[in-house]
Amino acid sequence: MIFDNKKHAIRIYLRKMIIAGITVLILIGIMVSAWFENDVLGLQKYSWVLIVTIVYILTVVVSRLRKLNFFYFSDEGDKLIVRYYPIHPLVQKKKAIQIPKIGLIGYKINRSMMGLRKEIIFQQSVKGKIANYPPIGITALRQKEIDQISKQIDKYVRP
Repeated sequence: MIFDNKKHAIRIYLRKMIIAGITVLILIGIMVSAWFENDVLGLQKYSWVLIVTIVYILTVVVSRLRKLNFFYFSDEGDKLIVRYYPIHPLVQKKKAIQIPKIGLIGYKINRSMMGLRKEIIFQQSVKGKIANYPPIGITALRQKEIDQISKQIDKYVRP
């Protein structure tokens, strides 16, 4: 089975770029508009710029904390292959892991930040010890997709 969330990842990326563009347009509008020369709702124009900027920064921080990733999974051949990279503008640090199907002894799906972040951690047997791979953010996957991948991985888990 080969799976990736390319279409969903592209939608998330485009949504982030559109939000950034709209934020810039709003900031420009506030700065050049004569409407903001006088206080609006009791706030000066620079206060409005600060509020819009803080709201945008908060959305970026929350997005980063959620660890939204492009995710590719393949179980063809004798290895499980997972490729992933963050869905952030200007950050395209691509990573991949290959786990021999024989060595896979388990995996965990962790939820944190009140369910806003989901991560999968693969476990492999190495020289009689359990080695955990670094967590991979799977927040950008829908629950149906997570269940589908879990079902495939369960086929290869060795006790």
